[in-house]
Amino acid sequence: MARRMSDDDWNALDVEITEAFTPGAPIKERDLFAGRQPQIALLTDAVRRAGHHAVIYGEPGVGKSSLANTFALGMHSPTRHLIYQKVKAEPNDSFTSLWKKVFKRLSYQTEVDGITVTRRVSEDYSGELDADDVQIELSNFSLNSTPVVVIDEFNLMEDPSVSL
Repeated sequence: MARRMSDDDWNALDVEITEAFTPGAPIKERDLFAGRQPQIALLTDAVRRAGHHAVIYGEPGVGKSSLANTFALGMHSPTRHLIYQKVKAEPNDSFTSLWKKVFKRLSYQTEVDGITVTRRVSEDYSGELDADDVQIELSNFSLNSTPVVVIDEFNLMEDPSVSL
């Protein structure tokens, strides 16, 4: 004879279902992101080619963030290290504020009085940034390091001077 479920049983089941089914949250595991192999291959190819860039665009809810989260998982290799940084653009962001978000997430080591210290790239810039500053910083990576910068929600930015 089947046992009647208590309120605690129903609550526990509700928690399990909620954790397992998250349609509003981007996927972060490559195995869970099926059917996008052509798009993943295109992104991977763009990242591997020097001087290439990729833009992911589409309607809300089609999987852009999930694609950005998962394609990079297969990019690491013994000879190449992927440096993946993701920032979220806000409506009031400018070119400078957006790239300062990125630079806060990038760091390097330097010697100060004979001691190795880690500095954030953002510490090197107190004023406005321009495209040349970004190009210089992204070219500072070693040959076996590949920077990948994902700017999520770029379309929300209202500053007309910031565009693709």
